[in-house]
Amino acid sequence: MKDFAERLRRESEDWVGRGIVSAEQRDGLLALYPVTDSPSRFLTVLSSVGGALVALGVILVIAANWEDIGDWVKIAGLIVILVAAYGAGWTLIRRGHYPRIGESLIMVGCILFLAGIALVSQIFHLDGRPASALLIWWLGIVLLPYLTLSRGAQFVSLVALLSWLGTELYADGSPVRIVADMDNDHAWITGFAFAAGVGLAIFLRGLSLRRGGFDLFAGMYEKWGLLILHGAVYMLGFLRHLTGWNQAEPLAVVAWLPALLLAVALAATAFLAWRSQPREVGRLAPWIALPMIAAAGVLAGIDLGDEGWLWSILAWLGLFLLDLGLVRIGVDSGREGWVNLAIAFLGINILTRYFDLFGTLVDGGVLFLTSGVIILAVGIFLEKKRRRLLSSLREVNA
Repeated sequence: MKDFAERLRRESEDWVGRGIVSAEQRDGLLALYPVTDSPSRFLTVLSSVGGALVALGVILVIAANWEDIGDWVKIAGLIVILVAAYGAGWTLIRRGHYPRIGESLIMVGCILFLAGIALVSQIFHLDGRPASALLIWWLGIVLLPYLTLSRGAQFVSLVALLSWLGTELYADGSPVRIVADMDNDHAWITGFAFAAGVGLAIFLRGLSLRRGGFDLFAGMYEKWGLLILHGAVYMLGFLRHLTGWNQAEPLAVVAWLPALLLAVALAATAFLAWRSQPREVGRLAPWIALPMIAAAGVLAGIDLGDEGWLWSILAWLGLFLLDLGLVRIGVDSGREGWVNLAIAFLGINILTRYFDLFGTLVDGGVLFLTSGVIILAVGIFLEKKRRRLLSSLREVNA
């Protein structure tokens, strides 16, 4: 908000000079978007780390005196701590004096909520499924970020959701178990293909939040979604090695229910993102298509008898093209985070494929020599390119 207000203050001067708005209208706009001091990223990180340490400290203190505390005292104490954390956090955020500290306290409450679930399970000897406990944790905190506008709470909520998904999809007896035959040596690669879809859905959810009252969460969703999508597609690039180890066993096919739920989630988030950002979704779609084709092929268990080469190559090229698209669109739209992440994965992808394809063909000493030169050259080139792109981007926004 501070960046927008400062840019509005600069550009509105030119609007008055060109007769687009009057001086009175400019003053009215500036009154709606005042320039306010925003905490540094260092303070944000420090507050988050401090909040996590406070939560850990409370848990450790209780654990050290566990045997001497009565069961109902434990439960009552946990409720008091939760209410205190939420109440104090909400008060500090609402008054606006120490919003980052308030967000940290809300985050502490979200973490302690999971500790409370574990406490109740231990006291009453509830041998439930870990996935169910994680689901209760997520459901118990999912609305807090929207009620308090706490980014720390939103981060914990996202972690809770991903933790539940990662556990539920592989749990015995789960209705959304990702593959029926978990003994299949290729089940893990199916998980990465599924994760690519999850990452894309999270990214699209971030785009859909760009316009509205919860736009402060958009960047977090976009960056984590892109990170998960990139990591999953990167791992799909190793599929040819997996099928080469056991060619007699086909690729594992994802179960129909999790595949359907993923398709619904992608359709819903794509629609919401298109309603919010139609131009960006249209520009991103061609760049995202190729890596998602590779993920869809693996999820469907399509084995072309080529030892996984096609899906691996599509993953390599798809990741490369996706990053080129993110750099181009990120510069045009002023998304520095997109540019930084794309440049980083361009370098990782190029260097990985070099070692993967040519590393075994070169003598050891020569390999180290050439690899060092290539790594330095690629690193220097990409860093210079990144700085040049960000410099031009900042000049445009100045």
